[in-house]
Amino acid sequence: REMDQMQYDRASWLFTEAILLDPTGTCGTDESGFAYKSRGRISFIQNNAAAALKDYDKYVELNPSSPEGYTERGVIYGKGKDYNSAIANFVKAIYYDPQYARAYNGRGSTYALKKEYEKGIADFNRAIELNPNYAQPYNNRGNAYILVGEYDKAVEDFSRALALNPS
Repeated sequence: REMDQMQYDRASWLFTEAILLDPTGTCGTDESGFAYKSRGRISFIQNNAAAALKDYDKYVELNPSSPEGYTERGVIYGKGKDYNSAIANFVKAIYYDPQYARAYNGRGSTYALKKEYEKGIADFNRAIELNPNYAQPYNNRGNAYILVGEYDKAVEDFSRALALNPS
């Protein structure tokens, strides 16, 4: 509830207390590490990458075959410009769930940051194929199309992204 109301400090404290009571961090769910994942999300929102990464590392330790933890670590590494670590985490996420569109989108974004636009576009294509209602890969592919000079395709993608998510 606190997270939904953006009371992040209180939510983080509650997750910490839950972890102290149960180091598996299930927090009343059936998901090991739920409290670590949630506290990691809060730390990321609050621009504390080191704390977020520590919690996602624990989440991955508790859920080694879950693509979500690897994807979140990939996002953190990418934001920190450690592109090789980001890609390695997205690759692991895809290994554990080849249908996980967020991992393809994240890896595509990382390739685009590395100026490997064709690889990025291929990953955005796959993310869109897996989830045609996911706006972010359209937006990201539009940005990549601009960088390779394909402006008509960029406009199409931005229009589709806006249709899916006007905000």
